[in-house]
Amino acid sequence: MLDGEVTSHFILEGDSVEVQTVGHPYVDGVSVKVRSSLLLQGRLKVRVRFPYPTGEFSDDGDNWVEPGAHESHLSANFKWGAIIRHQLDTTIYFVDMQWLKEASIVQKGKHYFLVTPSAGGSGSLRLCSLIMRTHLAVILKGWRRRRRRSGKITG
Repeated sequence: MLDGEVTSHFILEGDSVEVQTVGHPYVDGVSVKVRSSLLLQGRLKVRVRFPYPTGEFSDDGDNWVEPGAHESHLSANFKWGAIIRHQLDTTIYFVDMQWLKEASIVQKGKHYFLVTPSAGGSGSLRLCSLIMRTHLAVILKGWRRRRRRSGKITG
């Protein structure tokens, strides 16, 4: 991943799926693009999960057995994105998720969220700007500005 990009290809229920993940070079952010005919049919969803750190040197952050040691919940849910609040010990951050195709998100478990894109469209879903920030007000101000410019919200 020296160039900050990983592309995966696999077959799911007989259909091809391509997932492209790109890391932002300057902030804690990634963009994920999914291409598949399963999206056109409304049969593909994206899971977002938050593990707890392992506490080991070069922490892989894949401790899935301590769900009570941290907290995750939806702080805001929009047609074009969502904001997830995540707390690790005394550190609180917000994950600002945006999608370029209409979708919905629900919390399925303590640290498990499911993004369901609307059926139809181009067969492509882009989840972008999964950026971790510490101030919710900054995120919401940015959301309002972007949505006004794009005509998605008014007021």
